[in-house]
Amino acid sequence: MMRKRDRGLSLAEMLIAFVLVLLLLLYTISSFVSSNRYIKRGKEYSTALFLSQSKMEALQVTPMADLSLGEGHFEGEFERYAYTVELLPWEDDIQQLQVHVTSPRGAVARISTLRQVQTYQGIVADQATNTVVYSKPGSSTLFSWDDKTNGPRTQLPKPLPGGEAGALAGFPGWNLLWAADMANNTLVPYKEADPEPWGTPVSFPNLTDQGFGPTRIAGICMDVMGNFVFAADWSNRGVWIYTDGLPGLPVGFHENRPHAPVSPPLGIPSGVATDPAGSVVLVADTENQCLRKLFVNLGSPTSRPDGYDSEDLERAPKVGYWLKERMRHPQGMGAPQGVALNSTGWVAYTVDRAYLYQMIESQPGQYEWKRFRLDPELAEASPSGLTLDEFNNLIFLVTKNGELWKYHIPSNDFDRLDQ
Repeated sequence: MMRKRDRGLSLAEMLIAFVLVLLLLLYTISSFVSSNRYIKRGKEYSTALFLSQSKMEALQVTPMADLSLGEGHFEGEFERYAYTVELLPWEDDIQQLQVHVTSPRGAVARISTLRQVQTYQGIVADQATNTVVYSKPGSSTLFSWDDKTNGPRTQLPKPLPGGEAGALAGFPGWNLLWAADMANNTLVPYKEADPEPWGTPVSFPNLTDQGFGPTRIAGICMDVMGNFVFAADWSNRGVWIYTDGLPGLPVGFHENRPHAPVSPPLGIPSGVATDPAGSVVLVADTENQCLRKLFVNLGSPTSRPDGYDSEDLERAPKVGYWLKERMRHPQGMGAPQGVALNSTGWVAYTVDRAYLYQMIESQPGQYEWKRFRLDPELAEASPSGLTLDEFNNLIFLVTKNGELWKYHIPSNDFDRLDQ
């Protein structure tokens, strides 16, 4: 019997098999290509995210007035990555800073943060005469208030030439005030009794080649003798020390740089205050919502302050010591806007957008805190600085729009003065 020969694939079956194999091959290649494309896009997104974070870190230490908004490209190996920087309204004096980075394949990384519009007004008081001198935003004129006669508000002679008066230091009536020129980033002496009261501006050293940014002053203070002027630099997160009249020390900025603690670091300062001798400096840290303390002893900077253990202190080279502790109310506090210190150096006052705080250091490192809720109208105007009239138990406050207020210690009674 003849066996029937096995029949092979027909032409149609072969074509169908070939098409199936081809489709499978195309799918495999397509999957590989898509996977490779997604991997590359994922890598580009990671790079874009890294670049956006780096860009934001640089912008966060840049003063608001110096922010470069708009579009641009990175340099070097990342030149194909584009970025956009925007500043959008958020609430009151808070704005939202946004950074968008786009990769060559269109991957977009976005990052944003909130920034407060940096405006710092100055206020100083003479305890003997109840006279207050303060600045107003955008003005080159200094304003005076005689609280003994309940006003009226007057202007001091001669506006600051070509500048904008911000932070203030000194004592009205003593014929020596200092003003921070916010427009030109200088310190300018003011002698009320002189025919030409404004003196020669003092410029800060340019340290951009050492990694510092441009100096931006938030607050200044002076000792009773006028030997020290301490200036809080919110751009570089440090304190400048200007010396004038100290034996053995040249007139100028001590060490020609701002001084700052390392661990923990100082955040963005909003003001400074000192005791009559200039030996204790308190700094209001808005970023970390606390107060920091610097002990100044330029004659013997390695001498540790009495009552503090060495582990509680950090050396401030050629200056003294920083207290490591971040001092704040036990229930927390908002961003402090300025600080005032009494003549003993043991009682301090600061203010945020809700409360006025009193801190009494009964023993080194031991604090008693009180807080007083602000008048709603004062809270809405947002305090920008304060000064202490110790003899009359008064706190004077200036707001970011230039209003002048008074607080009676400890009655919790706030009064608007310059209406």
